[in-house]
Amino acid sequence: MDNAIGKKCEIWLKKVQRKNMISPLSIILFFISQFYRLAIEVRNFFYDKKLFPIATVDIPVISVGNIVAGGVGKTSFISLLTNDLSEKVGILSRGYRAEVKLKSQIVKNVAEGDEAFMLSKRHQNAVVIVGKNRIQSASLAIEKGAKCILLDDGMQHRKIFRDVEIVVLHADNIFGFGQFLPKGMLRDSPKRLKKADWIILHGVKNEGHFQQLKKQIKLFTSAPIMGTKYVIENGEKIKKETIGAFCAIGSPETFYQMLEEMGCTIVDRKTLPDHQAFNEALRFVKECKEKGANKIICTEKDYIKLKDLKDIIPLKVRMEVQFGLHHYQNLLSQIRSLITSNKEEYL
Repeated sequence: MDNAIGKKCEIWLKKVQRKNMISPLSIILFFISQFYRLAIEVRNFFYDKKLFPIATVDIPVISVGNIVAGGVGKTSFISLLTNDLSEKVGILSRGYRAEVKLKSQIVKNVAEGDEAFMLSKRHQNAVVIVGKNRIQSASLAIEKGAKCILLDDGMQHRKIFRDVEIVVLHADNIFGFGQFLPKGMLRDSPKRLKKADWIILHGVKNEGHFQQLKKQIKLFTSAPIMGTKYVIENGEKIKKETIGAFCAIGSPETFYQMLEEMGCTIVDRKTLPDHQAFNEALRFVKECKEKGANKIICTEKDYIKLKDLKDIIPLKVRMEVQFGLHHYQNLLSQIRSLITSNKEEYL
């Protein structure tokens, strides 16, 4: 499908999802979403009743997943955990839109997945592996010396047993407009939050906002809830500048909002579908400079897909726990204890 047509379809779908528009197509989407919901519920039933096999591996498995499609902050939270765990970890990714072979492989270039490659560049204590078969990927991680596994996007991947279930929700849309895909953004029912051991609520504005959303989440789970947000690391280079900006991420609004909050004047912006490479970046740079932009900004995930474009600056951010820090410390303690116990078992 042509990129322009695909973008128009994406914009239309988001309008349907957000505004609950009534039209023949929206009715069709509703019925499709009900079939999708039923399929998910049946699948979960078979796993819950242990009618589908669940494999175990020899090291602790920590699942980091979500119930809503799109960017919620899973990759950033995995990065935070990886940074705070002193042990070598194996990060297992599906490698969305990556040129992945059937056999699991260690990430060495961006073609194997932009987010996975970004994590491999960022963390020396991680072996990042992409592949459809997560059990095969886990074996490779163990072979390479990993002491625990971080299962990226693991909530819907139930073929492998997990010791810890972490679910990341985004504060802008915690329950995916209340409808399953494609009518809404839900990949799984909010009732599945009952299975979570820990909840990460990302993108909270302040404590009042955190407490308000926490009450809604507590209707579905008794799991401890942490509130996180992004902290900009290279803001001094960017704030109050006249800029052009582009991104290809799941939540582009968050990216543009951060730039505006730094006092930037955005003369032009380009939003592409998540994970897509920006092949017309040079032309965009030229057009933005003609409109008076001093700098061109993109996300780190977009930047690693560019080659030899010195005029572009990546906005570097990290996730930080703002509320429920004691819960986060307890989570780290739990994972470290699992690693220690596993080591002792095999001595």
